[in-house]
Amino acid sequence: MKVLFVVILLANVALFMWEYRRGAFAPVHKEAQMSGQEPIKLLSEQSSGNKSSQ
Repeated sequence: MKVLFVVILLANVALFMWEYRRGAFAPVHKEAQMSGQEPIKLLSEQSSGNKSSQ
């Protein structure tokens, strides 16, 4: 059981280091993330907007 714990622990550390080297934890700029996309609207916002305009 101890061996299984150590193997899983080492696998997690290896995965963390792999993702760290790939840049998975680098901050993402909001401008790059939102370029050319419209914001998400809730269904309640969408339906209330249609009722008020009718």
